Amino acid sequence: MYQGISLTQAPPFGVVISFFLNAFGFLCLAGIMCGILAFTDNVSALPAFVHIFTIGIFLSVMFGALCQMLPVLAGVRIKGVQIVSCVSICTLDIGLCALIGAFLGFGAIYFIIAMIGLNLGIFGFILSVMCSLFGIKHFTPTIYYMLAALGCLCAVSVLGAIMLGAYAGLWSVEDYISMRQMHFVLGGFGWIFLLIVGVCLQVLPMFYVAQNFSKSLYAFILPLMLCVAVFALVLGQHSALFASLSLVSLYFGINAIFRLKNRKRKIKDSSMPLWFLGFWLLIVLGAWLMVQAIIESSLLDSIMPKNFALISLFAYGNGVLFGGFCLCIISAMIFKIVPFLAWFHLIFKSIANVPNMRDFVPARYIKALSILLIFTLFNLACLAYKMWFICWILAGIGLCGMGSLGFWLILRCFISYKRILKRSSPIEAGLNTLAAANAPYSR
Repeated sequence: MYQGISLTQAPPFGVVISFFLNAFGFLCLAGIMCGILAFTDNVSALPAFVHIFTIGIFLSVMFGALCQMLPVLAGVRIKGVQIVSCVSICTLDIGLCALIGAFLGFGAIYFIIAMIGLNLGIFGFILSVMCSLFGIKHFTPTIYYMLAALGCLCAVSVLGAIMLGAYAGLWSVEDYISMRQMHFVLGGFGWIFLLIVGVCLQVLPMFYVAQNFSKSLYAFILPLMLCVAVFALVLGQHSALFASLSLVSLYFGINAIFRLKNRKRKIKDSSMPLWFLGFWLLIVLGAWLMVQAIIESSLLDSIMPKNFALISLFAYGNGVLFGGFCLCIISAMIFKIVPFLAWFHLIFKSIANVPNMRDFVPARYIKALSILLIFTLFNLACLAYKMWFICWILAGIGLCGMGSLGFWLILRCFISYKRILKRSSPIEAGLNTLAAANAPYSR
């Protein structure tokens, strides 16, 4: 699945790093937002907190991954990638900050600024990607899933823009609840989940010599279940919606854990606990969604809509479990991909004495990041029982710690890469070929 990897058209290493640094910067902001939630009763602060994750963190990681993986896997280059990345980061950051301010009550004008900034950043980047797709000669499953994720992102952005315009008073929306539900489902299981599945199809076999996912899973079963979920949502069949999303979560989570447990390269790896934790959270989410499907089918709408506390508990559980799954998998991916890219870029430039991949990001820091993540998820889970002030504070400390540590680790890796590039000199092509033929963990 990953034969023929090449860096001939890859963007500068700094382009990818800038998106990942942006993501961890917003993770720190999410921690600060936890502190705001601890001191305020403003329920609008919660949507601001959610969008920091979805736009500030997940979208930044997606754009960074696309900048690197499209050229490396598909052999096409995003034209003017440095300008595109700079404009995308600036417009997305301005739009997201305006959105946060709007949700916190700074004024309706901020909804308009957010609508313009976010859509400029998203659609500008997507247009650049689409222009580069005409040069693709071979589509891999990862590329297909990334493109499907981009398609869902477009739909999510359009729905978001319509709702932001309604918030700003530019127009009215008749069926706001259905539109918001579509925004949630397409954003979570359309855009973010498809992106994670696509990258997992590439990363797990590549770095851990795990068995490839079966073609029936990524070519038939997952797409079919997700289509059923969308149709169920459109038709208002919530029981079928929860059941289909549950089956998607359970099926992919169990398959991923099975492949990791039976991987051929069973060496100690600091990122492995993050993979397992993420996929177990996905399985628990699947079971949680199945409970909701059973309740919807048995009690119908006569009880569920009237029990606000139960609905809130389910919704909060969905958010924590799905957010925890995404954070675990994305963190594991980043701290596997970034050292590999640093190593691969140096090898490709014919640099002698390239360090081992593990030297770029030492294992003890990944373990510390994992502990902070578990600590944060525990405190966020406690909030489902009671909105304790101390839990918001501790969760905020955990998120700030994760963001600061992740930001420093990526910056450290980039500085090490630049230092090695400056001090070392190219070696003969024959030695470069020999080094590239060896596995990055062979030392």
